[in-house]
Amino acid sequence: QRRQFRADVTESASNIFEGVCIFVDGRTTPPVEVLRPLIIAHGGFFETYETKQVTHIIASNLPDSKKKQMYAKSKLRRPVLAPKWITDSIAAGKRLPIHDYAIIAAHSPMLRF
Repeated sequence: QRRQFRADVTESASNIFEGVCIFVDGRTTPPVEVLRPLIIAHGGFFETYETKQVTHIIASNLPDSKKKQMYAKSKLRRPVLAPKWITDSIAAGKRLPIHDYAIIAAHSPMLRF
C-alpha cells in the first residue's frame, strides 16, 4: 500500500523524510489531506493505519485516555509529534529534531501511570 501512495508522486521535491513512515492520528492542522502529499513529496511514506512500519505518529491533540491506550498498545516506540514538525522541516529544508514537536516522546517518563 505504501508503494501505491509513493506512485502518486512522480518526482520528489526532497528526501527530507526518507526512511520515515508517518501515520496521522485524528484531526490535525493542517489536515491530513494537506500533510499526505507533503510527506510523500519529500521522500516519506504515509500509512492510513497504524502499522508496524510506522516510525512517527502525527497528531494535534490527544486526550489522556488515548495517550494511555497508545502507551499500553505499543510501549510507545514511536514519537507522537505535532504536524508543525512536518511543515517546519520542509521550510527548513531538513528534518528537524523531534524534541520541540513531541506531544508524547517515545518512552516518555510522563506516561508512567
